[in-house]
Amino acid sequence: MNFKTSRAPEDSWPWPDSLDALVAAPANHELLFENDHVRVVHTRIHAGETVPVHTHRWACVLFIMSWSDLIRRDEPGNVLLALARAPNRQS
Repeated sequence: MNFKTSRAPEDSWPWPDSLDALVAAPANHELLFENDHVRVVHTRIHAGETVPVHTHRWACVLFIMSWSDLIRRDEPGNVLLALARAPNRQS
């Protein structure tokens, strides 16, 4: 499947097209809709799953249905960001 990745000006996209989320991590990203103004992508990452290094070329809005701990790593595996859910507090 070929995906259009030419909407962003070339000088603002420093990564190769192969790192576009739909190309680099197709098991986790599904294209729902795309036109000249918007791209709608359904992203699913299961708890404990490792997703290939990828980028999102355009600005985005996230609709998060559920959340878990997140560890972001670079290609060699170095931790860039680690986020954990806050524990549930009883009032």
